[in-house]
Amino acid sequence: MVLGVINKATEQFKTEKAAGRVFDVTYTAAIGPTEFIEREEDRERLYDEYLEYFLFRFDFSRETHDPNHPDEFSFFQDLYDIYTMAAEGDIYLACWCPPRLCHGEIIMKTVNYALSQRPRTLHSLTAEEIRREALS
Repeated sequence: MVLGVINKATEQFKTEKAAGRVFDVTYTAAIGPTEFIEREEDRERLYDEYLEYFLFRFDFSRETHDPNHPDEFSFFQDLYDIYTMAAEGDIYLACWCPPRLCHGEIIMKTVNYALSQRPRTLHSLTAEEIRREALS
């Protein structure tokens, strides 16, 4: 399960990273946000834009993703890696935003929803289902 999104500047991040229980979802990750938040008043708008981007990329990427041939620069590969790590044990996502609103919450809710639907696979979900069931 994904337990939460933690700030990379905290002691908790250092502790969890040392234990191997962190997946970085910052701008350097394929699943990361597409824009840097320069002004706090833009945060909610950028969160909403990331949500639409995430759902579009989810449907687009799941059609072509092959877990037997991972692509380390793939949006869906990052999501699949987070899903796999979370299926094996509790993990955290790491970003610079928390405790403020963060795109990592979208990823966390999606992965936790997907885990709750096992034995269905991540690939069997649709963006519309994720919007309706995980992000409502």
